[in-house]
Amino acid sequence: MINSLSISGPTGGCTPSLSLDSVKGRRVSCIDELILPGDYCSTNGQSVWFLLPDPNPGPEPPAEGLLHLVWKHRQLEHHVTSPPWDFVEHEDGSLEILGSIHTWDWTGWDWHGFLHAGHEWQVLSNGQVANEQLGAIN
Repeated sequence: MINSLSISGPTGGCTPSLSLDSVKGRRVSCIDELILPGDYCSTNGQSVWFLLPDPNPGPEPPAEGLLHLVWKHRQLEHHVTSPPWDFVEHEDGSLEILGSIHTWDWTGWDWHGFLHAGHEWQVLSNGQVANEQLGAIN
């Protein structure tokens, strides 16, 4: 089993003003309903599971092997927990995660962003440089 994906804790407690993109997500009731990019759910009030809003996996590697496993892993469920993150429930049913979410793998690919009120994902980094490097490996 490969466990090369890491998620760092909240960074700094502030929301940077620079954003690559904003993606509308949706809150679902359970992990089994995580289908679309940006879907998220809170399982017990202490963890939030989600699909990256724009996993940008880059060019698809061979149908098998290590690079294929890494590429597929970027599309799987990710989660954050409280602590160290804090979650705020909003009247519209959306959830806000206080602190940024940063996930990466051994190829140098990363995704960095926020989940704001209104199901709004703010994307700061989507791994484009690493995707170009991964494409060169193939």
